[in-house]
Amino acid sequence: MKRISILFFIASLFFTSCSNDDPSPDLTTDFIGTWKSGIEEDQYVKSWSTWNISKVSNNEVKLTISSFLEAQPGVGIEFEGPNPSVDIIEKVRLIDSRTMDLNFDMTIDGEESTNQGTGIITGNKLALAMKTTYKKDGEVLSYSESLTRQ
Repeated sequence: MKRISILFFIASLFFTSCSNDDPSPDLTTDFIGTWKSGIEEDQYVKSWSTWNISKVSNNEVKLTISSFLEAQPGVGIEFEGPNPSVDIIEKVRLIDSRTMDLNFDMTIDGEESTNQGTGIITGNKLALAMKTTYKKDGEVLSYSESLTRQ
């Protein structure tokens, strides 16, 4: 009887320790926070963006992107609409602790687009490489940008 009790005890330890509910590693740690682009300017405007990245799950983040436009002094340009404009991408998948998969659809001023790319962290920089395809006319815009952790 003792042998059977010991066997059941050992078997119960084996089955309780072999669970499929092991939590996935938290890939978000290095991404969470505020990231800012450099200022781009020409003779008419200055522009920059701020990305606030927050955790959704251990392998997904939420992006809140604020894009700013400012007229250069003396050019007489006035912008319509909110400044900054704010775009929110609710769920962005993380490939690993340094790489995000930037694949999402969005609509800006009624124009729909599909966006594909990656964001890769190196030190305090987040390097973005993106391709935007506008659904209405098929125009494709490719760009890269580097954000700095704030």
